[in-house]
Amino acid sequence: MKTDEFNSLANIFFRRIAENLDTDGKLSTPEEGTALPEIWRQFTTTFDIDDWELAAKVSKAAGKQVARDLENPMAELVAKVPYDIASSYQFLPLGKDGTTIMIAVSNPFDESMDELISFIFGINTRLQIAPPGDLDVAIAAAYEKQSGEGKRGEVQLDGISGISSNSVLDRQIPKLARQLMVKALEKGASDLHVQDFVGGSAVRIRVDGLLQRLVILPNSVANGLIRYCKALGNMDPTSKMRPQDGRVSVKLKEKEFDLRLSVIPTRGGQEKLVIRFLSRSQIFNLTTKNFSLEEIHTLRRLAASPSGVILICGPTGSGKTTTLYSILSELNDEQVSISTVENPVEYNMAGLAQTEVNEKAGMTFASALRSILRQDPDIILIGEIRDEETAQIAMQSALTGHLVFSTLHTNDALSAIPRLRDLGVPSAILNEALVGLVSQRLLRRLCNECKQPVEGSLNQIEEGFRAVTHVKPSTRANGCKACNYTGYAGRVVVSEMVEIDSALRKLIQAGEADVEKLHHSVEGHGQNLSVSASRLIISGETTAEEAVRVIGRHFWIELAEEYKSDLPKLSILNISGDQLLSEVRPEVLLAGPADTFDESFKEELKAAWFDLHQTTTPEEAKLCLTDNEEVDFVVVDLDETLDDDGILTYVANYREKLAWSRLPALIRLPEGREELQEKLVADGATSRFISKSAPASEVIALINAALAENLGFSWGKQSDSRA
Repeated sequence: MKTDEFNSLANIFFRRIAENLDTDGKLSTPEEGTALPEIWRQFTTTFDIDDWELAAKVSKAAGKQVARDLENPMAELVAKVPYDIASSYQFLPLGKDGTTIMIAVSNPFDESMDELISFIFGINTRLQIAPPGDLDVAIAAAYEKQSGEGKRGEVQLDGISGISSNSVLDRQIPKLARQLMVKALEKGASDLHVQDFVGGSAVRIRVDGLLQRLVILPNSVANGLIRYCKALGNMDPTSKMRPQDGRVSVKLKEKEFDLRLSVIPTRGGQEKLVIRFLSRSQIFNLTTKNFSLEEIHTLRRLAASPSGVILICGPTGSGKTTTLYSILSELNDEQVSISTVENPVEYNMAGLAQTEVNEKAGMTFASALRSILRQDPDIILIGEIRDEETAQIAMQSALTGHLVFSTLHTNDALSAIPRLRDLGVPSAILNEALVGLVSQRLLRRLCNECKQPVEGSLNQIEEGFRAVTHVKPSTRANGCKACNYTGYAGRVVVSEMVEIDSALRKLIQAGEADVEKLHHSVEGHGQNLSVSASRLIISGETTAEEAVRVIGRHFWIELAEEYKSDLPKLSILNISGDQLLSEVRPEVLLAGPADTFDESFKEELKAAWFDLHQTTTPEEAKLCLTDNEEVDFVVVDLDETLDDDGILTYVANYREKLAWSRLPALIRLPEGREELQEKLVADGATSRFISKSAPASEVIALINAALAENLGFSWGKQSDSRA
């Protein structure tokens, strides 16, 4: 391309007079709001040059130089500019040439940025050009270095709740981002969420499918964190009015991860950020994905088919992609050509030709599939069948000798048949092409460190399970520090697998759409999700509570059909997943003198996912219970300054104010004064006692036991449960 032509285009381009490119590489009608990184990507794609070649051309068009060293900016110059200013306006002071200050920018035609630079550094400056993605990373690294950060990936998350609203000005955002990511990975999180919340912004992580709160940040800090992450993901940090997606590769805790970032605007001018952690060291193997031996054999039989369509069904987050990659890892061989079409490509696997959908560029599932069929593949993976065209191409591919794997969002395996017919697939083609259907869910696995055998009386869910299956559950959740006091660590697969046999093919050929009739045709030839879950419950891998949470009331209906039993009581059928979760997240009232509960004690209770309330007098405690009907447990600390008679009066006052609530309570005795227990019991105290020197884990275990087993050590109630 001629230099004059490029100079003219670049000048127009970077003044944002025109924002889009047409297929001929010419600038088209302008559209406001396109981000600079996106503009830069459009330009490099259209003219087939890389970022730094484009930087060289832009520098000529603007009469500037190319920035050669972004990695070592002068610290005293960086210190003159707050991080949020440098990130928002996208410039970085690099160093001095005599009295002239060199500053790296991506858009040399941004007049507002030019005015700001002149205000900060005076008129004796020289702009140098750098690609926006490289510049954003350099800005983040410069301020991370300013904050005293050491090697990436080695930060420990200490005192995170103490981050103040001044952290942005203190340039702590890069360090905070690193700490949050490390903490999330330490807890085994798959995602990290940052969103506006009451009193600040909540940072939550998804562990074993459930969100857990990590910390509440001031909104100013959260906004800086989101801007920083957008810069890392090559998004526009200044744009808050449109959804953006990005990716970045990082090394955390000595492991490499691909981070998938998504930002979306929310009410009040705020944004929500979600980061998906994808490990590059992920091992895909059917034997390590917690399938039973029978399920592994079935999957391998399906995958051994020379052609046909195999569908993995289930909701988002049920492990469909992991199952597909585990199958492909076994099929991946030098003699086999495997092509994938995904949106997006989540895992990179050597030996696979992986294509990412880009609907803005016209690369849809259907168009990508048509192109892939000309690439002579043996096996095709389609990330998801979501429209009529993709469904028909997938089926036609199977009929022409290809083995096709894909996913479909249905509640069970056989519901995929009417769903595909709704997408326009004729019955005759569906009958010929379909090989197998798999539906799956992920249940949390009991923690091996703390799970307990089921002994004594059964709770409502356990009793219902025994009534339907005639087998008592073998273990139940307890909770310990290793599993963050949830009682669960990791997840296990429950599945329904259907191999298309002759009886089912006749129904498909006849156009049968009634799922019940389809189910009757495969009775005795497989298992549904509930039966799969029941076997894991009996073997002590998970609990009936977890199965009900994930599968819902159909768990009981399907079990009753399988075991030829009556349904359990209606009260059990109506227990929802939310109610089950609320039982493991109790609210605890801490009552006692100010500062008697040290911060480490409270932090451990919060880590066990207890919501805490704190009061200092019996009157405040009563008011708290009146206003908070969800409180489940009371912990009382004694006033150590009182003599024995004073403590008896102190506890009597609490008993008078709290006995009406009939809540279980625990009294922490001052260290060295354990003899008070006998005097308090003689004076009418019926609560459980524990030494104040006992670790928080013992208190947590007592609370969990009280709530799970309905132990009777409530105020004002005589009980045999005293310690």
